[in-house]
Amino acid sequence: MREDNLKRHIRILKKSLKLAVSHGFLSLKISDLARASDISIGTFYSHFNNKEDLILSLAKIAWEGRLEVFTAIFNNDGLDVDSRYIGGVFCDYLFSLDHPELFESEQLAGTSAVWNAGSSGIKAEILNVHRNIKDQVSAGALKAIQSGGFKSKNDSKDQARLMDTGVWSLMMGSSYVTYAENIMSESNKHKIAIPKFLKENLKALCIGYGWLSKNPSGDMEKIANHCLKNGRYNQLTGKKLI
Repeated sequence: MREDNLKRHIRILKKSLKLAVSHGFLSLKISDLARASDISIGTFYSHFNNKEDLILSLAKIAWEGRLEVFTAIFNNDGLDVDSRYIGGVFCDYLFSLDHPELFESEQLAGTSAVWNAGSSGIKAEILNVHRNIKDQVSAGALKAIQSGGFKSKNDSKDQARLMDTGVWSLMMGSSYVTYAENIMSESNKHKIAIPKFLKENLKALCIGYGWLSKNPSGDMEKIANHCLKNGRYNQLTGKKLI
């Protein structure tokens, strides 16, 4: 039975992630990927316009995974609404730790060299996922305000947008710092944990945005522990990412 296009497409993406571990995306050759995927170079180009499109396709998978994580944690009835919003930051951070090669593809996708060389179709799909994530995080912030978890200011929607921008910067910055440290480390084993610097910075940010917790340090620790135990992608969605 012939392999259908979708299965072959996913198989190529999986192989590229495996090769990226040993070769890195920048050194990855299409000929090596084709050989590892048991396809011709021509078949590769029937799925992707170029290597940049391959990287963007992997980045799209990562951002779609983040969207699923936010959707799941923001609808988690086991947490208060403000705790769900804070938990979203921790779960997103854990997503980056669990999928370092996909995180690398996200970083590369944000460079002009990769983005400009990508096809308009995949770029439009990525931008749509980005909008959905932004809407999801802003909606989560607004619910946290409206639930009474954060002190409401004059314009709740504007406050939610500010919170969205602040936590998004913290999420991506924290993930990048840890990713860079792991790359430069001589050890191949990296502990999955939520670092103190992320908890402390998130606490300060939330207090600045009007978080009404009576015990910010204790509550932050409690939320972080909950996410470590229950907030990984496969736990939240019940499936593998790729």
